[in-house]
Amino acid sequence: MSSLARNVLFALVATALLSPLPCQKYANWLPDLGDEAKTESAERALVAMGAKAILPLGQLIDEWDTSTPRERARCLAILRVVSLLGEEAASLAVNLKQCGIREPGAMVAEIADTLATLEPYAGDSAWHELFHHSVSAENDVRGRAMQGFVRLVSRQQVRSRDNFESLKKALAKDAFGGREVVAEAMAKLGNQEAIDLLRERLLDRDKKPSGWDQLRHNGWVVPMEDQFGLRAGNALIALAPTDPRAAIGFANRALHHPHRSVRIDAVRQMAMLGPAASDAIPELMRIAAQDDPVLALEALKVLGMAGKDVGKHLLAIDAIASNGEGAASRVAKGLAARLRAMGCETVVPDAETAAREATLAKLDQSLDQSPDATVLEQIATNEGMWPRLAARFQKQGAKTPDLVFDLLARVAWLRSEKERTNMQYCLANLAGNNWNANMMSSSSGGGLLSAIHYYTHARIGVDPASPLEDLVKLLKDENPFVRQVAAERLATRVNDWATANLPNAVHAALLEAADAEHPKKFKLERARNSRSTENEQNTPAVQTAAAVALAGQAVPDSNAAKLLKAVARSTNEAAVVQAIDKWTLGGAANEAVAAELSDLAKGKRAAVAAAANAALARLQAK
Repeated sequence: MSSLARNVLFALVATALLSPLPCQKYANWLPDLGDEAKTESAERALVAMGAKAILPLGQLIDEWDTSTPRERARCLAILRVVSLLGEEAASLAVNLKQCGIREPGAMVAEIADTLATLEPYAGDSAWHELFHHSVSAENDVRGRAMQGFVRLVSRQQVRSRDNFESLKKALAKDAFGGREVVAEAMAKLGNQEAIDLLRERLLDRDKKPSGWDQLRHNGWVVPMEDQFGLRAGNALIALAPTDPRAAIGFANRALHHPHRSVRIDAVRQMAMLGPAASDAIPELMRIAAQDDPVLALEALKVLGMAGKDVGKHLLAIDAIASNGEGAASRVAKGLAARLRAMGCETVVPDAETAAREATLAKLDQSLDQSPDATVLEQIATNEGMWPRLAARFQKQGAKTPDLVFDLLARVAWLRSEKERTNMQYCLANLAGNNWNANMMSSSSGGGLLSAIHYYTHARIGVDPASPLEDLVKLLKDENPFVRQVAAERLATRVNDWATANLPNAVHAALLEAADAEHPKKFKLERARNSRSTENEQNTPAVQTAAAVALAGQAVPDSNAAKLLKAVARSTNEAAVVQAIDKWTLGGAANEAVAAELSDLAKGKRAAVAAAANAALARLQAK
C-alpha cells in the first residue's frame, strides 16, 4: 500500500471514529444512561450531539437522584458526558453547582471534578458553598473533591488566552489543571507548531506538572492527576490525525478515554502508523498488561510493528505470554520469539536487587500478622521499608495501627530531612485546623487525636544524635510530647557516662522532669496567647522517660520513692531492675521507698519482683 493510500485510509477510519453515531432523537438515548449494557452507546451518542444534548442533560441534572445503585450509575454517566463535552457544556455549570450542594454522598467529588472541565473558578457564592460542602464530607470523599477545586482554580490562568505565543508560554509553565486547557486551546487555533510541542510534553512521561502535590488531605499528599493525557492526546489527533507524531496522542486516548470502544479504536488506528508507534511503547505495554483481552491483543499487534525498541520490555512480554492460552498470550509468545531473533535479551533484575525486594515484601507482609521483636528490629533498621510504611499510613490515615506509627518514627532517621518534614506535616494535618505545636493531648483528654499521632510527630522531629545540651533544653518545651521524646533520647545517651562525669545540668534537668507534679488528664488547648499551668507540668509519660534515663545514675535518697513510682510504669524491664538496684544501694530506709518496693515485689514481672524483694531485704537488714 502506498503512503498516500495508507494516509487516506487512515483519515477515513479517523473520521468514522469521530463522527456522530446514527442520529436518533436524544429521548431514545436517555433511558439507557447508567445501564451496564447500553450506557456507553448512549453516552457516545449524546457527546456526538454536542450542543443539542445540553438541554436534556440539564433536565437530568435537575432531577438528580443517587438513592439507588441504578440511579448512581445514571448520574455517573451524565457526568462522563458533560466532562467529554467540556467547554461546550459550560452552561451546565450552574446546574451542577446546585446539584453538588444538595448531594449528600461521594458523588460530590465527581461533580467537583466534572466542573473543573467546564469553567474556571468564578468566585461566586455557589462555588464557596460547594467547596465548604465538599470539605465537610467524609474523609474518603474530601480529598478527591478538593482535587477538583484545585484543577478548577488552576484553569483560571489560561482560560482567556487565544494567542498562540501566550499559549506556548503557558504550556512551558506546565501548571496542573491549566495545561489541559492549553492543549484544548491549541487544537482550536489549529497551529501546526503545536504538534511537536504537545508530542514532546506527552513523551516527557516522568515530569510531574507544577502543583501536582500541592493538596494535602487526611494526613497525606494527594497526588493530583489532571486530564492532560486525554486532552492533549485528543488535541494531537485533531491537529494531525494521519501524522506519525500523533501516535502518542492515540496512546493516551487508548489509556484514558472512559469509553472502551473508543480505547479499542484508538489502539487499532495506531497500527496504521507502523514503526512510528514506537513513540508509545510504554503506553502500549500498559495496555497489553490489562485484563481486557481485546485491548491487550490489539496493543500486542501494534507492538509487533514498533521495532527493536520493544525488546526492552521482553521480560514483561514473557509474563503476558505465560498468562493463559488466549489470543493475547499466543501473540505475545510470537512477539517474544521475533524479538529474540533480532538479538534482544531478557533483562532480569540482578540477584541482589531481587533479594532485597523479596526481603522488603516479606517484612511488609509480617506487619499483617504479629511480628516478633527480631522482625520489628529488622524493619526499624531497613530504610527501604519507609515507602511501604508510608503507603500504609497514606491508605489508613488516622486508623493506622500504633505499630506502624512506631516503626515510621524509628525508620524516619534513616531517611532525608525532606521526607521527615513531610511526614510531620502529614501527621499534623490529621487534625486539620485543630493541630498546633503548642497543644497537648492524651488519649483520654485530647479528643481529636490519640497521643500516638503527637508522640510520633515529636519522635520524628527530635534528632537522636542531638547534643546533650539541646536535649536538656527540650525538657522545658511547651509540648509534653517533645519533652517525653527528649527524655527518651537522653535515656539512650546518659548511660554512656560514668555517674561522676555526667554533666550536672543534664542530671538536674532529668531529676526535675522525673519529679514534677502532674495532673491526671490533659486538655487539648492552645498556649499561644497565655501559658497554662497544666502545660508547665510533666505528664506521667515524661516522668517515666526521665526516670528511665536516670536508671543507671545515682539519685538523692529523698527522690527515690517518686522515681521508683515513675520508672515502674516503663515497659523496659531492664531499666526498672537497674533503677531498683541503683537507687536502693545507699539504702534510705524510709516508708515511701519500702511501700513502692512492696508494690513492685507483688507484680507479675518476675525480674522486677526479684529485684524489689532483694532491695527490701537490704533495707530490712539495715
